[in-house]
Amino acid sequence: MIRFILRLLSALFFGAILSVWIIQNNMDVQRTITSKLIALLEKEWNIKITTEGSTVNFFTSSLYLKKVTIKPTRPKQFGWQCDECKIHVSPLPLFNHRIELYLTFLNTSGHTGYKNGVFDITGHLIDIFTTHPTDLFKIVLKTISMYNINVDAFIHNKTVSLDLPGMLKISRLEEPRYQKFWDGTCNLTNASMSIDKKPVITNITGASQFYNTKKDSDWQFTTDTQCKIGKRTLRGASTENTYFIKGLWNTDVKQAKISDSIKTIHVLAQQAQNGIHVTGSLPLDTITHFAHSMKTQDVSDKSQTKSEKLSDQLLGTCTLDLLIAAPDFEFNGTGHLNLTNISYNDKKIPDIALDNIIITTKKISALLSAQTAQDAKLSGKATWKFGEETGDLTLTNTEPIPIGKLVSSTFQDWMIQPRGLSISANINKNLSCSGDYKIKLLNQASTKKETYLGTYFIHNDGISLSGKNNYGHYVVETSFQPHPHLTTWSYTKRDKKIIDLTTRTKQDTTLTGIIHYSLVKSFLDHSVKRLVWGNNCSFALELDQSSFNTIKGSLRLNDGRFYIPENRNLVERFKTDFSINFSKKKIMLKDCLIGFSKGTISSPQATLYLADDYSLGMVHIPVQIENLFVNWKRDFYGFIYGNLLLNKLPHCPPKLSGNIVVKKSLLRENIFSEGATASFYGPATSMGQSSQNLGYDIRVTTEKPIKARTSALEAYAALNLRIQYMHNKDLVQVPRITGTINLENGYLKFLRSKLMIEYGRIHFITNQMNDPIIDLVAKNRINKYLVTLQATGSLQKPNIILESTPELTEEQILGLILAGSENATLQADLPAMLMQNLNNIILGSKQHLPKATTFFEKITKPFKYVQITPNFSDQSGRGGIKGIVSIDLNEQMHAQIQKNFNLQEDFSAQFEYLLSDDINIKVVKDYRGELGSEVEVRLKL
Repeated sequence: MIRFILRLLSALFFGAILSVWIIQNNMDVQRTITSKLIALLEKEWNIKITTEGSTVNFFTSSLYLKKVTIKPTRPKQFGWQCDECKIHVSPLPLFNHRIELYLTFLNTSGHTGYKNGVFDITGHLIDIFTTHPTDLFKIVLKTISMYNINVDAFIHNKTVSLDLPGMLKISRLEEPRYQKFWDGTCNLTNASMSIDKKPVITNITGASQFYNTKKDSDWQFTTDTQCKIGKRTLRGASTENTYFIKGLWNTDVKQAKISDSIKTIHVLAQQAQNGIHVTGSLPLDTITHFAHSMKTQDVSDKSQTKSEKLSDQLLGTCTLDLLIAAPDFEFNGTGHLNLTNISYNDKKIPDIALDNIIITTKKISALLSAQTAQDAKLSGKATWKFGEETGDLTLTNTEPIPIGKLVSSTFQDWMIQPRGLSISANINKNLSCSGDYKIKLLNQASTKKETYLGTYFIHNDGISLSGKNNYGHYVVETSFQPHPHLTTWSYTKRDKKIIDLTTRTKQDTTLTGIIHYSLVKSFLDHSVKRLVWGNNCSFALELDQSSFNTIKGSLRLNDGRFYIPENRNLVERFKTDFSINFSKKKIMLKDCLIGFSKGTISSPQATLYLADDYSLGMVHIPVQIENLFVNWKRDFYGFIYGNLLLNKLPHCPPKLSGNIVVKKSLLRENIFSEGATASFYGPATSMGQSSQNLGYDIRVTTEKPIKARTSALEAYAALNLRIQYMHNKDLVQVPRITGTINLENGYLKFLRSKLMIEYGRIHFITNQMNDPIIDLVAKNRINKYLVTLQATGSLQKPNIILESTPELTEEQILGLILAGSENATLQADLPAMLMQNLNNIILGSKQHLPKATTFFEKITKPFKYVQITPNFSDQSGRGGIKGIVSIDLNEQMHAQIQKNFNLQEDFSAQFEYLLSDDINIKVVKDYRGELGSEVEVRLKL
C-alpha cells in the first residue's frame, strides 16, 4: 500500500512537472504571461515596453525577455534598451498580493535629455524604485542589477557619454535587522566619459558602495577609483599619469581626496554649507590639458596638435581655495587662486594671483595681481562671460618697473612710473583681442619723460599696433603665418618718415624699407652723437624672417653722408650683411664696409655674443684700413693703412690690437703736447660712460717720414712706436708708449736763427711717456760762426751744450742765435729783442704752446735766465696789456723791463748790481724817460 502511494505520488509529481513544462513551452501561454506582466509594468512605470522574444520558466519563477526597448509614454526625451532582461518574481509573496521583482539587465544602453535642472529619465527611475499598489497586487522592486551600461545625456547642447563596463547592483533591505533601506555597489573596469564623442576621462576602474538609511533617508557612499584624463604627450614623451579618487560621504565626513601616481596633485573636496570647498595644489599643465580635453569644437588636426603643444609648454603650480556649487549642472562659486613658478617654452612668466573670484552661470570675474622677477608689481581685473564667450581685462603697475632689467642695461636709466602702465583688453568670441595701452617712461638721470599710447588688435592672422609718442606716430603689424613675423613697421616724426618697412604680402617674411639715422642716433651714447654728424642720412634695410630663431638681412647707407668733425673725412658708403641668432644671443656681420671720401674701413666677418643681460659678452672683429685720410684737430694730416683686431672675452674689457702704417703726412703741431695727451689721462670714466674701458695695443710705423712743421721745428720724422693701454681698476688710467722717432732733413727755429738737424732721435721707454730719451745734434753757420747744439738725456732733464767755432761764451752764442750778433749784450739788446717777440709769445694762436711738454719746447732751455711775467688786468687809465721781463744775467746782476704794449712812451726799466750781501746799486728809468739811481745798504744790528 505504501509502495502504491509512493508510486502514485511520484507519478503525480512527474506528471505535474511534465504538465508545467508542457504548459510553459506553449507559445500562447508565454505570450499571455509576457503580455500580462509587461502590461502591468507599463502601467506602473508609465512606459512602453517592446521585446523581440520571451521565455517563461515556471520552475524559477522567471521571465526572460530579448532585445527589450523602453520608451516613455509621456513627452519626455529618454529611452533605453538591453540585449536581455531577466524578471524574477518571488512566488511566496504572491499569496500576500505582493509582486517582488528581481531585475537583471545585460548590455544596457540609453539616453536622456536635460531640462530645467532635471534629467528626463529621473521620473522614470523614481517610478521603478517606488512601490505602486494596483487593484490586486503591490509591486515591490527588490533588486536591480545592470551589466555594461552605456548612457548618453544631452546637457546644454552637448552630448555627455558614459561607457561603464562592469556591474551596478541596487537592493532593497526591508527587514528590521537592517538599518539600510537601499544598498548598492558599482564595480567598473576601464570605464570612460566623453563629450561630443571626444574622450575626456578614460580607464575608470574601481569600486563604490552607496546606501541610504531608514532613519533619515540620507545617501552615503565610499569610493576608491582611479582614472586617466585623455591621451597626452608632454614634450615628446608619452605620460601615463593616473589619478586616484578616494571619497567618503556620510553624516560625519563628507569629502573626496584626489591625487595622482607621480604625486603632483593634492586636492581635497569637502562639503560646506553652500557647496563644495575645494583646496589644494596641482600642476598648471594638468589644468590646461584638462581644459583642452573638454573642448568639443570642430578643429583641424593641425590646429588641435598646435593647441596641445601650447598647453603642454605652459608649466607651473596652481594653488586653489574655491567654494563651488553646481545646481542644475551649472557651476558657480567664489574663492582665490595662485599661479606660481610659471614658464612657457622654458621662459619665466610672473607669478599670478586671482583674488575675489566670483563664478556665476553667466561669467567669472577676479582681481588679478602679478609680480615679475624684476620686482615689477601689476594689478588689474579680469572678467569672462560664458554665454557670450567674451572677456575683459585691465592691468596697471603699482610699483616702478626698471626698463634696464626687462630689456637691456642700455636703458638702465629708464623706468615706468607707478600707474604709468595701463592696458585694457577685450577678448572676443573668436578669441581675438583688442584694447588700449598707455606707457609713461621716465629717465632718472635727465628727468626726461616720454609717453606711448595707442590701440592694438590681436586676431587669428596676426597683431596690429598703432599709437603715438612725444614726437610722432607709429604703426606695427605682425602676421602669424607661416610663423610670427613683422609685416609693417612705420614711424612718422614731424611729417617725416623715420621708419618705413614693409613686406610685399602678409605671408612674405622679407621686410624691406628705410630707417632714418635719427632713430639710430637716439640709441647712441652722447659722446658718439658728438663724434658723428648725419641728420639727413638714411639706411636701406632688408630683413629675412624666414627662420624664427635666426634673422638674416642686409643694411646699407641709402642717402646722405656722415660728417666727423674731428676728422673731416666724409663717410659716403656703408654696407653689411648680418644674422642674429636669438637662442645663442649671437650677432654676425659679414662683408662690412665703411667707405670714406678718401679711404675705406672693412671687416670680412665680425662676431658678437651677448650676455644674459644683453650686454657685450664676446667680441671678435677684424678690421682692415686702406688708404684712409686722417686729420687730427687740423694739426696732423695723413693717409694710413693697416689691420686691427677688436677682441673681447667674457667678463673682460675689450681690447684693440694691430698695426697701423702712416703714408705721406704732415704734422703742424706736437701731438704729444699737454693738450693732446689730456685725453689719455683722468679717471676711468673719462673715456666715456661705459663701465668697461677699451684697452689697446697698436704699433704705429711710417712708410714715408712725416713732415713736421711746428712753431719750433720743421723736419721729417720716421715713427716706430707701440702704444698700449691696459684696463685696470685704478682711478687713473695711464697709457704706455715705446719705440723711437727719428728726425732728419730739418731745422730748429730760434726766433731769428735756424739750426739744421744733422742727427735726431727720440726714444720712448716704458712708463715714461712724457719723458723720452733724446739724442740731438743741430748745426748752422751764423755770421762767421759755426754754432753746434747738442742735446742728450731725457726731455724733463735735458743736457744741452752750445758750442761755436770760433769759440764764444754760452751767453754770446745765445745772443748770436737770438739776436744774430755775438756783440749783442743781454743788458741792452736782449730786452729789446724780446719785446719784439713778446706779443707773439703771449697771444700766439697755439694756446697750448707754452704748456707743451715735448722735446722741441725743451730746446729753449737756455732761456732759464729770462722770466716773462704778463699782466692781463685792465689798465684803463694807462692802456691795455702790460708785460714784465726779468733777466738774471748772473748771480750779481739782475734787470727788469716793464712795457705797456698799447702806449709807445710807457716803458720803464731798472738794473740792479749786488756788490755784496749788504750793499747793492740800482739804476732806474721810468716811463717818462727820466733816469735815476740809488744805493741800498743793509745794516746788521
